[in-house]
Amino acid sequence: MRTLKVAAAAAALIAGLPVAGIAAEQGAVQPAAASPAPDGKALFTRRCGICHFADGGGTWMLERRLGKAQSLLESRADLQAPYIRLIARHGLNGMPRFTRVELPDADLEAITAYLTRTGPRP
Repeated sequence: MRTLKVAAAAAALIAGLPVAGIAAEQGAVQPAAASPAPDGKALFTRRCGICHFADGGGTWMLERRLGKAQSLLESRADLQAPYIRLIARHGLNGMPRFTRVELPDADLEAITAYLTRTGPRP
């Protein structure tokens, strides 16, 4: 009987028909709701803060190259999303590259959105 219900559900799905009741009756797992977007600020803190907060190695290097006003990434208003992605994926000078395994695209996009946000800066 169970095999027949599973076959009927499969046929209905292939045909594009609703299968209400059959999936619930079989205890099928319902699709998970879409996960919320990653928090860019929290990801920046966890993944980038060790180097890019005050007194971090990245901040120190940027200060030497660009001056104190440009050294803290969170306070900059001139960062462009393509540039952030490029540097994160390929590295620059002392900054290592981050692979998609180390920093998934969704996390990189959340960090990029956080760093390129408009409005008041901290």
